[in-house]
Amino acid sequence: MDYEINESSGNLQDSTANNFDTTRKSASEPSYTSSGKIDGAQYYDGNDDYVNVSDNNLLDVNNFTVETWVKADTTNQLACAKAINKQKITGQCGGTYPYSLQDDCMVGNGKIWAYTYTDSIKETKGPNWSTNWMHIVMTYDNSNLILYINGSQYNSTSSTVALCANTNPLVIGGRTDSAQSFDGIIDEARLSNTSRSASWINASYLIMSDEFITYGSEETTRAITISCGSMNENDFCQLNWTINATGDYVNEWKIGVLFNSSSGSVTDNHTDNATIKIIECNEAFTIRWNKIDFSNLNPNTDDNKATGNDNYTYNISNTGTCTLEVWIKGTDLTNTTTRTPSTLNHTINVGNITWSNTTNISTSGYTMTKNYVILNSSFDQTLFKNITTYYWISVPPIPAGKYNGTITYCANTTQQSGELGSC
Repeated sequence: MDYEINESSGNLQDSTANNFDTTRKSASEPSYTSSGKIDGAQYYDGNDDYVNVSDNNLLDVNNFTVETWVKADTTNQLACAKAINKQKITGQCGGTYPYSLQDDCMVGNGKIWAYTYTDSIKETKGPNWSTNWMHIVMTYDNSNLILYINGSQYNSTSSTVALCANTNPLVIGGRTDSAQSFDGIIDEARLSNTSRSASWINASYLIMSDEFITYGSEETTRAITISCGSMNENDFCQLNWTINATGDYVNEWKIGVLFNSSSGSVTDNHTDNATIKIIECNEAFTIRWNKIDFSNLNPNTDDNKATGNDNYTYNISNTGTCTLEVWIKGTDLTNTTTRTPSTLNHTINVGNITWSNTTNISTSGYTMTKNYVILNSSFDQTLFKNITTYYWISVPPIPAGKYNGTITYCANTTQQSGELGSC
């Protein structure tokens, strides 16, 4: 189902062939607003507004993507306020919701919550609500529940059990008993019976976001042919473009697409040109500590944590205006204590160091390497200010001494074909 949500009156129309049109609570609840993300949208007053879609087997999905744009009136939403949910019913699915994008029910400090029910509740949390537009997506593929915020993965949890199905409706903006109502604007609500990829979600975010689109002179036309092969009615074809945004500032490119078919009964279909402009931003990041210290350790011990792990000491801050890719690499640790004979001057291999950018659990970390690897692929300072990192070291059976090494961090905004750009 796909609701563009720009109807000023009447029910919201499903733009897919499923025709899952919604029913409003009343003619003016929710109310129409022209201030949608894409054209008009629906405003939910936080008291009792909702629209619902009658139950259908196609709404009882396993692999799925739930997607919407929201703009909250307040960051302090009503506890458990619902953006999109398959409503709960007593005696089915543990008496809870098969899937829901909602507030996390923490009064006074609510966060966005992606929530499913399999044989138990599976959930993952996002940031606080914002009074600015946010693109919120949850996906489930029978392996992982993933939450995306503004085109980038924010959090996830694992689950290998099929979702529970019930006979209640799907509801946007609250519940049909008028409880747990969302306070703000909801636009472009979608439910797909497939778990979309990270690249698809990022493309969807960029397509509907105008922060990169400006208008100006037209560049030279370059025609590229991409074929979807043989397709039947209602088949889906995903087309991807990679734009190398290098060049002088204010350089502009127009992107237009012509869809055509070898069948004479299908007329050519043109998209409107979109103009993409290279804009200036400031690349800057700050390391909030001077050294990573493991203190005194015994030989032949594993996963010894750095002294600052438990105090969340190792923070990296985006102090510029660009969305950054942050990279990390390390060196072997050498014994700086002079030993005689020289055969006692051992080293600790860089691979004995483990790091993480998400959790203070060593088994969830990554092995340090001598080559740069991605630490964070989308460090947006408007979404979160810091990346907290954690470190561990396994000490082999070596002579005592003071072992030193170097960890290097790099941040840039240019990466091509999976290779490091300007670092």
